[in-house]
Amino acid sequence: MGPLAIDMYLPTMPSIARNLHTDMPSVQRTLSSYFVGLAIGQLIYGTLSDRLGRKRPMLFGLAVFALASVGCALATSVEALMVLRFLQALGGCAEMVISRAVVRDRFDGRESTRVFASLMLVMGAAPIVAPLLGGFFVVHGGWRTSFWLLAAVACACFITVCVNLRESLPLARRLVHGPAEISRVFASLVRHKHFMAHTLASSLLLTGLFAYVGSSSFVFIELFHVSPQWFWAIFGANAAGLIGSSQINGRLSQRIAPHIILRRALVIAVIAGGVLLISSAVAWPDRFRWAHYITFFPALFIYMSTAGFIFPSATALAMGPQGRIAGNASALLGFLQFLISGCGTWLVSALYDGTARPMAMLMLAAAMTALLINLVLAQHRHEVAMMELSKTTVAD
Repeated sequence: MGPLAIDMYLPTMPSIARNLHTDMPSVQRTLSSYFVGLAIGQLIYGTLSDRLGRKRPMLFGLAVFALASVGCALATSVEALMVLRFLQALGGCAEMVISRAVVRDRFDGRESTRVFASLMLVMGAAPIVAPLLGGFFVVHGGWRTSFWLLAAVACACFITVCVNLRESLPLARRLVHGPAEISRVFASLVRHKHFMAHTLASSLLLTGLFAYVGSSSFVFIELFHVSPQWFWAIFGANAAGLIGSSQINGRLSQRIAPHIILRRALVIAVIAGGVLLISSAVAWPDRFRWAHYITFFPALFIYMSTAGFIFPSATALAMGPQGRIAGNASALLGFLQFLISGCGTWLVSALYDGTARPMAMLMLAAAMTALLINLVLAQHRHEVAMMELSKTTVAD
């Protein structure tokens, strides 16, 4: 729900600006308010889900998302839309946080990697389907139609959760913490080197992905002169690479330890990012333009595909030892992901120079930093972590 409301929204922004008689910077601030809501809300729902269980906060979040989506569809000013988008994010982030906690409740280390890979199948489909849906609704039904669809999807998810999702956190395992105890829980997670190593790895790779998503239309259409039809084909192919690799990772994790998959994928991401930067920095003569294409696009595809190995493995490794505080751990993981990737997206805009170099530099820097953190913070702890994961059961 959270990512869907981002990707479906992007093609509708010019239409919103015209319909509400405002400018694009004002409409872009409604997207910023959504990201702020996603970051803040995750901290709230993580604590609530550890205290109240998983199902009730998830249902509450879906209800808030549905009502806020209806409000967005009826909005008559950009100021109202900004507030309603913030509320929509507060509802949409509940599912992002709690789904990770539910997986941790029900599955152990290697099995959780497989399930997180399945979640990536859903998450990876959003960048392909959502912009196409948003563009379709702008042409055939207006921008408000996309919010009505989001409200309907949220209602369908609400019914599905009511009927099919069993509570995964029994009363005996719930935490009744006050503000001081909650602060100490978050502080302990920040000091937990194993948790932070894998949380930062996933956050930095997400920064690289956000840099790509934010720059892709300019790089493909303006620099490579790709037609809009081929742009969506290339964009979809890269998203398909992420989805496909996540499914391969789900199978590999049953035979290869997640920390080995993670480190090897980070190394490949660094190599692909290096090729991207070199390809972007070289002033290719016209007669060697083909060399630019056959280095840039395959390297980009490989980089995107490594995310399908990195995100499920890093998430499983970060969440594995956090059985008692899975909700808070999931909340901090999501908060740091959006905080760090948001800063990275701003940095790409600040470094804009009319070339693909800023995007490539940030993608390489994100992968290199993630690998360095993994080597420094996670070194000599993998064996201990995997022992913890194997000993930790659903009923810990």
